[in-house]
Amino acid sequence: MVDYFFTNIAISLIALCLLEILKDSPARFRFYIAISVLVSWFMPWNLITTIPIMSESLSPLTDQVFNSFVWLENDRPFAISSSIESITPNTFNLADKIESVFYELSSYQTLFILLSLGGLLYFVKDIANYHTNLKYWRRNSKENNGLWEKHDFKHQNISIRILDGGSPGMATGPINPTIWLDKNFLDASTTQTILTHELNHIMQHDPAWMWFITFTQRFFWWNPFAYLFSNIAREQLEFSCDEKCRQQLQGQYSTDLAKILLNGSVTTTRYIAAITIKSRKNFNIKRLEKLNKENKMKTKHLLTLLVGISMASFVGVAISDQTQPLVQNELSSESKPKAQTKIGLYRKNEVHNELVDELLEVTKLAKSNDPLLISNILNNLDEWNVTRKHATDKQSERSIKLMSFTMSCYLLDKLGRYDEIPATYDKLYPEQPIEDALFLKHHVATAYIKMGLPQKALDLMSDVIQRQPKPKTGSLMLLAHANLTAANYDEVITLADQIASISTATFPQISALNYKRAAYNAMGNTPKADEIVSILKESYSTTVSAPQLTGFASPVLAHLPAVKEDRI
Repeated sequence: MVDYFFTNIAISLIALCLLEILKDSPARFRFYIAISVLVSWFMPWNLITTIPIMSESLSPLTDQVFNSFVWLENDRPFAISSSIESITPNTFNLADKIESVFYELSSYQTLFILLSLGGLLYFVKDIANYHTNLKYWRRNSKENNGLWEKHDFKHQNISIRILDGGSPGMATGPINPTIWLDKNFLDASTTQTILTHELNHIMQHDPAWMWFITFTQRFFWWNPFAYLFSNIAREQLEFSCDEKCRQQLQGQYSTDLAKILLNGSVTTTRYIAAITIKSRKNFNIKRLEKLNKENKMKTKHLLTLLVGISMASFVGVAISDQTQPLVQNELSSESKPKAQTKIGLYRKNEVHNELVDELLEVTKLAKSNDPLLISNILNNLDEWNVTRKHATDKQSERSIKLMSFTMSCYLLDKLGRYDEIPATYDKLYPEQPIEDALFLKHHVATAYIKMGLPQKALDLMSDVIQRQPKPKTGSLMLLAHANLTAANYDEVITLADQIASISTATFPQISALNYKRAAYNAMGNTPKADEIVSILKESYSTTVSAPQLTGFASPVLAHLPAVKEDRI
């Protein structure tokens, strides 16, 4: 959330500098700069790296975790590589993306939401007042579309209504536009100028822009930058209309506008989302002064804008970059090559980073093959899970638990103590909804299969797949493996066909064929098995391989050093 404010404040300041430098550029040009700043305040810059098209990964930690679990990968083989870095990156499913968005918000989230809700209520009030005014105006006005022909305008489908009182001219309605003309100007010498002015507003879709500006100002009512740029946008919108009218009416427009603006007999009431030709006295004088100089688009204006956009883009990416920790320790020259892989475990959270350091210290010798040392590390890890401090936010706590659980599975796998994996999950995630760490259930199912309890794995994986918006290829492969272990060969063939139908990538296709061949062999259907062997050889230039379960991977492993056994 802090990143969001820093980014938008920086962009706003850059835009103010641009507007000052471009003060002699066309008003419409400056109007779009002001509008861009207002739009930027709706952008979640602190979460921009979660958009796949903007970044190679959604989150360094979760990216590594997802890469470690083949069941979340639709286009990879069932075998898990021992090198986590070699696996192609994945993306979240929709539920994880939505959850991640809410987790990324800081403790200011509630205050921000309450302030925004207040602004929305204010905007709803504006809409109600607008419709009230509109009903009153329609009830107390008469349509007079003959003015178009009288003043030599081409045929227009826009309604002109004559109103008693108010501004000399107004334009309303982003969908069904209407021009409102004060009856005192019905037969005045300036009538054509008023109609031209309001018609240009409508042709430039200014009523719609006014609604957006009003909405932004209400939504961010507490934000001085939103208030400032809303006013700038309104002024530039009016300046741009004046410039266009001057091009059409030449010197007549300046003369008529002076008569209209300096006429004190007509009120200048400001209405919600209604564009009036007459405004505040000081602003009216400024409009007349602007008309004395013609502002044309020049190459220097475009170059200045490109520089400003580049600076704003740099600020947006640099501040919101989630791959850099808040505080980086000084690295020795020997450790610098490994710094990039280590960064992924850290966050902009001091407590989280402290817990990561503790976990790395506890498990630093986990790559050893000494059973006694591995058992001691596992005991220390269990003790650390009980005694460690809790993270300061839900996402951080979830990440720490995920790292700890996957390392426990890795260590228990090395010791062959698969029966402890389900208990470890229940200990770390007591009374936790299955969706909270859905992919970790694959660890538990794999443990059941290795324990010789395929039916438990079948029940678990069937439930997991039902909860997935779209079945994952890896999940189906694990379910197929459980069925193969349980001797449900017909089901294995059905699942293999399903895998082949939802993924056209090579690895899933080969894996599906290997499962089918294993099932046909177990059923004694040698011709079918041989047919698959031929398909593998002719279509994929590969030989048959028996489906196998592999070990458990963890994102922490990429950050642990290799262990020389002679040092133990």
